[in-house]
Amino acid sequence: MHKIIDFLENNRYGNLATSVNDEPQVRPFEYGYKTNEGVFFYTSDNKGVYSQLKENPNICFCSTDKDLNYVQLRGNIEFTDNMEHKEKIIEKSNFAKDIYKSAANEHLKVFYMPHGQAVLHEFRGDYTDNLNF
Repeated sequence: MHKIIDFLENNRYGNLATSVNDEPQVRPFEYGYKTNEGVFFYTSDNKGVYSQLKENPNICFCSTDKDLNYVQLRGNIEFTDNMEHKEKIIEKSNFAKDIYKSAANEHLKVFYMPHGQAVLHEFRGDYTDNLNF
């Protein structure tokens, strides 16, 4: 899992897939960080993705580097109101800091994947790693 997290730390932007009425929805998204609790992300409660996540917590996040190597995470998410997690999102993401200004912003919603499946695929090699976390 260490190699997967290193990849995500160096390739923070990817795409998040959700669904609406069993139809896939994909949009650019930013990886937040990883702890022993899971993999963390953030959104705003005034975006469609928030209501999609509340309705169906099953997601897929995929980040790709310039060489077409990628990490894919799949699993169910949970929301947290823990202020430490909100502060860490603001600390780790200049984008989140610009939008929300502080962890106290009521629109900042943090969600995480406590368990799931992670895949690392290296395009130029035959190495693919499937891990449950």
